[in-house]
Amino acid sequence: MRRLSFAMIALMGLAACDPALGPLDPNAPRIALAGDDLKARLTGRTLVMTPTDAAVGVTAQVDLRSDGTATVQALDEKREMLWSIAGQGLCFTRPDRTRDADDCRTIGWIQGDRFAVFDTALGNQKIADGVIR
Repeated sequence: MRRLSFAMIALMGLAACDPALGPLDPNAPRIALAGDDLKARLTGRTLVMTPTDAAVGVTAQVDLRSDGTATVQALDEKREMLWSIAGQGLCFTRPDRTRDADDCRTIGWIQGDRFAVFDTALGNQKIADGVIR
């Protein structure tokens, strides 16, 4: 349980890169989605996320369901969470807690189903890359 807690903390500071797709092209056009557009893009999908710095966290898979629940799996552990959208932010909350601004990270879209995660608390620093499946 402790590893999953760390993975969830890391998840909010990370995202995934699918090695089969190769590295992200920093010159590719970025399409920013927010609100209902972002929610529509993510609902019913799976995000595979890995930190940009392996020392920060571990790869995680997140299944986002239309009822606002999510299953997060990292290492050999799973946790049920709640998910929501706030502007460009993808937000996660444990079912026994209330969402606050620290639960959200900004999603920037790159090359279709590939995306980047940014942490505005760190000066809009890129903290992860990801793939939507």
